[in-house]
Amino acid sequence: MAYNSIPTPQYVHDFARAQKDFYSAQSTLDKLMSDLYMKKNYMDVVLGGDQPPQNAPPILRLTTGLAGLAIDQDFALVNSFPYLHINAPSNDVRDQDKADGVMEPFFNEALLRSQHGGKVLPRSIFDLRLLGRGCFDLYPLPQAWGTDEYREFVKEWDELVASGADEDTIKDAADLVQAYRLDNFPLRWRYLPAVNVFPVMSSERRIPEAVQIYEMSLAAIEAEYGREALPDRWQAEGTLSSTQTMPVYVYSNLFYQLVVVGDDNEPRAARPLYEHKLGMNPVVVMEAELFPANDLNIRWKSAIYHVRDMCEAIDSIVNQLNTNFRTYTMAPL
Repeated sequence: MAYNSIPTPQYVHDFARAQKDFYSAQSTLDKLMSDLYMKKNYMDVVLGGDQPPQNAPPILRLTTGLAGLAIDQDFALVNSFPYLHINAPSNDVRDQDKADGVMEPFFNEALLRSQHGGKVLPRSIFDLRLLGRGCFDLYPLPQAWGTDEYREFVKEWDELVASGADEDTIKDAADLVQAYRLDNFPLRWRYLPAVNVFPVMSSERRIPEAVQIYEMSLAAIEAEYGREALPDRWQAEGTLSSTQTMPVYVYSNLFYQLVVVGDDNEPRAARPLYEHKLGMNPVVVMEAELFPANDLNIRWKSAIYHVRDMCEAIDSIVNQLNTNFRTYTMAPL
């Protein structure tokens, strides 16, 4: 298989496992950086030395939040939504007017309406600072205007026009069609959690292949893809577990995308193969700081990587001071 081949469920399963192994050290580093931001980092604190007083209060976890403050300030500085500018193909006034008055408003509005799962860039930029890269995907979704609901709206509009209905009634039907189009824009721009994206990075084709790896409960898989997406042994079950999980892989290359439920014995396509016809991978990886080449395959560096030890040391010292204060404040002299 390669960047232009039709993937099979077994290939996607094997590729995902190989990519997860390749980036194992990167995933470990991501976890350390996320824990530091979430104030779950390691701290070295002892209670009362060799002989702590009797009935000494327990250690209370106290962190300074310096790492989170640094990331949030950095994020606030670089987080902004871009405005797409369209260059006119010539100096002709008509070309200029079309670029400025038609193309620019259209593309900027399309970018906004393509975000159905929440704002993309703020979350991607946050990952960019915390984890050294931010990810999203962007792909056409023509089926958004191919639903039975949309066809019914168009059919009613056509029938009103054919029957010679009054202008207000026809306009109301046309407005329904237009509102549906705007609410279901046939372009999808989605945020992808960077920790779930495992790309092949290439200087020739940028990202020839990528796989997203998610853990989903059996009940969630059924709700998202249908019972038929699960291996045969689950087909006859009653209510599926909401706690037992199974990996789900979203594979994409320069021409195809395939979603696979990654059972080790029976990987199965959760959806039909999608030929996106972009000629590029719909997965986009924005990169910030990069490590030098190393044998651990760690590529992306967090903005707080070099201050991690200092943040943990400061948290340990502050926590130790607080522990000593609470332990000995009420102790007899």
